[in-house]
Amino acid sequence: MPRLRKISRPDSGGIPMKLTVFSDCHGNLDNAIQILSQCQSDRYLFCGDGIRNAELAADLLDKPLLAVLGNCDRGETGEAERLLELDGVRILLTHGHGYSVKASLLPLRRRALELGAQLVLYGHTHLPALANEDGVLFCNPGSCMDSPLCAEIELLDGTVEKIRLLHLDQAAPTL
Repeated sequence: MPRLRKISRPDSGGIPMKLTVFSDCHGNLDNAIQILSQCQSDRYLFCGDGIRNAELAADLLDKPLLAVLGNCDRGETGEAERLLELDGVRILLTHGHGYSVKASLLPLRRRALELGAQLVLYGHTHLPALANEDGVLFCNPGSCMDSPLCAEIELLDGTVEKIRLLHLDQAAPTL
Protein backbone atom coordinates (compact mmCIF):
# COMPACT_ATOMS: atom_id res chain seq x y z
CA MET A 1 0.00 0.00 0.00
CA PRO A 2 1.42 3.43 -0.86
CA ARG A 3 2.26 5.72 2.03
CA LEU A 4 -0.36 8.43 2.56
CA ARG A 5 1.02 11.94 2.14
CA LYS A 6 -1.15 14.65 3.72
CA ILE A 7 -0.91 18.24 2.55
CA SER A 8 -3.28 20.70 4.15
CA ARG A 9 -3.58 24.37 4.87
CA PRO A 10 -3.99 25.76 8.40
CA ASP A 11 -7.25 27.51 7.48
CA SER A 12 -8.79 27.55 4.03
CA GLY A 13 -10.81 30.66 4.86
CA GLY A 14 -13.41 29.38 2.39
CA ILE A 15 -10.92 29.59 -0.48
CA PRO A 16 -10.56 26.35 -2.49
CA MET A 17 -7.20 24.65 -2.97
CA LYS A 18 -6.56 24.71 -6.70
CA LEU A 19 -4.83 21.84 -8.51
CA THR A 20 -3.61 21.56 -12.09
CA VAL A 21 -3.29 18.02 -13.44
CA PHE A 22 -1.47 17.04 -16.63
CA SER A 23 -0.13 13.85 -18.16
CA ASP A 24 1.67 12.15 -21.02
CA CYS A 25 3.86 14.97 -22.33
CA HIS A 26 6.25 12.40 -23.89
CA GLY A 27 9.09 14.89 -24.31
CA ASN A 28 7.06 18.01 -25.11
CA LEU A 29 8.71 20.42 -22.68
CA ASP A 30 7.05 23.45 -24.31
CA ASN A 31 3.51 22.24 -23.52
CA ALA A 32 4.50 21.32 -19.96
CA ILE A 33 5.90 24.84 -19.50
CA GLN A 34 2.78 26.40 -21.03
CA ILE A 35 0.51 24.48 -18.65
CA LEU A 36 2.56 25.32 -15.57
CA SER A 37 2.91 28.99 -16.52
CA GLN A 38 -0.72 29.64 -17.54
CA CYS A 39 -2.49 27.73 -14.78
CA GLN A 40 -2.15 29.37 -11.38
CA SER A 41 -2.56 26.64 -8.78
CA ASP A 42 -1.53 25.65 -5.29
CA ARG A 43 -0.25 22.26 -6.50
CA TYR A 44 0.56 20.67 -9.84
CA LEU A 45 0.14 16.92 -10.37
CA PHE A 46 1.61 14.88 -13.20
CA CYS A 47 0.22 11.45 -14.12
CA GLY A 48 3.30 10.00 -15.81
CA ASP A 49 4.97 9.47 -19.21
CA GLY A 50 7.43 12.30 -19.55
CA ILE A 51 8.27 12.79 -15.89
CA ARG A 52 11.68 14.27 -16.73
CA ASN A 53 10.06 17.10 -18.73
CA ALA A 54 7.37 17.68 -16.09
CA GLU A 55 9.99 17.95 -13.35
CA LEU A 56 12.23 20.19 -15.47
CA ALA A 57 9.32 22.53 -16.27
CA ALA A 58 8.35 22.68 -12.58
CA ASP A 59 11.95 23.41 -11.56
CA LEU A 60 12.33 26.14 -14.20
CA LEU A 61 9.11 27.84 -13.09
CA ASP A 62 9.50 27.07 -9.36
CA LYS A 63 6.15 25.22 -9.18
CA PRO A 64 5.27 22.57 -6.54
CA LEU A 65 4.92 19.29 -8.46
CA LEU A 66 3.77 15.86 -7.33
CA ALA A 67 4.37 13.21 -9.99
CA VAL A 68 4.26 9.49 -10.72
CA LEU A 69 6.02 7.35 -13.28
CA GLY A 70 4.33 6.08 -16.42
CA ASN A 71 5.09 3.06 -18.57
CA CYS A 72 7.38 5.16 -20.80
CA ASP A 73 9.40 6.56 -17.87
CA ARG A 74 11.80 3.60 -17.83
CA GLY A 75 15.07 4.35 -16.09
CA GLU A 76 13.61 7.26 -14.12
CA THR A 77 13.24 7.18 -10.34
CA GLY A 78 9.96 7.72 -8.58
CA GLU A 79 6.75 6.05 -7.54
CA ALA A 80 4.24 4.27 -9.78
CA GLU A 81 1.33 5.53 -7.66
CA ARG A 82 0.87 7.96 -4.82
CA LEU A 83 -1.84 8.26 -2.21
CA LEU A 84 -2.35 11.89 -1.23
CA GLU A 85 -4.65 13.79 1.03
CA LEU A 86 -4.95 17.36 -0.17
CA ASP A 87 -7.20 19.72 1.75
CA GLY A 88 -9.00 16.71 3.23
CA VAL A 89 -9.61 14.92 -0.11
CA ARG A 90 -7.98 11.50 -0.50
CA ILE A 91 -6.48 11.24 -3.99
CA LEU A 92 -4.94 8.32 -5.87
CA LEU A 93 -2.39 9.58 -8.41
CA THR A 94 -1.33 6.97 -10.99
CA HIS A 95 -0.52 6.64 -14.67
CA GLY A 96 -3.05 3.86 -15.04
CA HIS A 97 -1.21 1.40 -17.27
CA GLY A 98 -0.96 -1.10 -14.42
CA TYR A 99 -4.75 -1.07 -14.16
CA SER A 100 -5.51 -1.55 -17.88
CA VAL A 101 -7.38 1.78 -18.07
CA LYS A 102 -7.53 1.58 -21.87
CA ALA A 103 -9.95 -1.33 -21.49
CA SER A 104 -11.92 -0.43 -18.35
CA LEU A 105 -11.88 1.62 -15.16
CA LEU A 106 -12.97 -1.43 -13.13
CA PRO A 107 -9.50 -2.47 -11.80
CA LEU A 108 -8.67 1.16 -10.99
CA ARG A 109 -12.06 1.61 -9.30
CA ARG A 110 -11.36 -1.44 -7.14
CA ARG A 111 -7.99 0.02 -6.14
CA ALA A 112 -9.54 3.40 -5.33
CA LEU A 113 -12.19 1.79 -3.13
CA GLU A 114 -9.52 -0.34 -1.40
CA LEU A 115 -7.54 2.81 -0.56
CA GLY A 116 -10.57 4.95 0.30
CA ALA A 117 -9.79 7.43 -2.49
CA GLN A 118 -12.41 10.06 -3.31
CA LEU A 119 -10.61 11.21 -6.47
CA VAL A 120 -8.46 9.28 -8.94
CA LEU A 121 -6.11 11.11 -11.30
CA TYR A 122 -4.72 9.04 -14.15
CA GLY A 123 -3.41 9.20 -17.72
CA HIS A 124 -2.17 6.61 -20.23
CA THR A 125 -5.15 6.70 -22.63
CA HIS A 126 -4.22 10.18 -23.97
CA LEU A 127 -7.95 11.02 -23.94
CA PRO A 128 -9.52 13.52 -21.52
CA ALA A 129 -12.22 11.90 -19.40
CA LEU A 130 -14.34 12.49 -16.32
CA ALA A 131 -16.39 9.83 -14.56
CA ASN A 132 -18.11 9.17 -11.25
CA GLU A 133 -18.27 5.51 -10.30
CA ASP A 134 -19.48 4.33 -6.89
CA GLY A 135 -18.89 7.78 -5.44
CA VAL A 136 -15.30 7.95 -6.69
CA LEU A 137 -14.43 10.72 -9.16
CA PHE A 138 -12.07 9.80 -12.00
CA CYS A 139 -10.19 12.43 -13.99
CA ASN A 140 -7.89 11.88 -16.94
CA PRO A 141 -6.57 15.23 -18.23
CA GLY A 142 -5.60 13.74 -21.60
CA SER A 143 -2.16 13.91 -23.19
CA CYS A 144 -0.29 17.19 -23.39
CA MET A 145 2.11 15.76 -25.99
CA ASP A 146 0.43 17.40 -29.01
CA SER A 147 -1.77 20.03 -27.31
CA PRO A 148 -1.67 21.78 -23.92
CA LEU A 149 -4.42 19.67 -22.30
CA CYS A 150 -4.88 19.66 -18.54
CA ALA A 151 -7.47 19.62 -15.79
CA GLU A 152 -8.10 22.17 -13.07
CA ILE A 153 -9.60 20.94 -9.83
CA GLU A 154 -10.79 22.89 -6.80
CA LEU A 155 -10.91 21.27 -3.36
CA LEU A 156 -12.48 22.73 -0.24
CA ASP A 157 -12.68 21.22 3.22
CA GLY A 158 -12.73 17.57 2.15
CA THR A 159 -14.82 17.90 -1.01
CA VAL A 160 -14.15 18.25 -4.73
CA GLU A 161 -15.85 21.53 -5.60
CA LYS A 162 -15.10 21.73 -9.33
CA ILE A 163 -13.30 19.88 -12.13
CA ARG A 164 -12.62 21.47 -15.53
CA LEU A 165 -10.92 19.85 -18.49
CA LEU A 166 -8.94 22.49 -20.36
CA HIS A 167 -7.32 22.91 -23.74
CA LEU A 168 -5.23 26.01 -23.14
CA ASP A 169 -5.32 27.02 -26.81
CA GLN A 170 -9.16 26.98 -26.81
CA ALA A 171 -11.97 28.12 -24.53
CA ALA A 172 -13.32 25.25 -22.43
CA PRO A 173 -16.55 24.88 -20.48
CA THR A 174 -16.75 24.14 -16.77
CA LEU A 175 -17.74 20.54 -16.14
